[in-house]
Amino acid sequence: MTRNRGKNLNDSSIGLIVGVLDGWSGKLTWDLLIAAIEERMSVRYTRQALDRHARIKIAYQATK
Repeated sequence: MTRNRGKNLNDSSIGLIVGVLDGWSGKLTWDLLIAAIEERMSVRYTRQALDRHARIKIAYQATK
């Protein structure tokens, strides 16, 4: 099975992902976050791609 890579993260998509993290409740893992992003945005990103962006990384650490 071949998966298309997610489109590049731009300010808008980073803002949406940070919004997902801001509203997060319960256990947080990269896998759960990736699944939530895929459900909302219909795009699947890797942990490495998300962790590369400071705003996402900071929001993840603050939520964790």
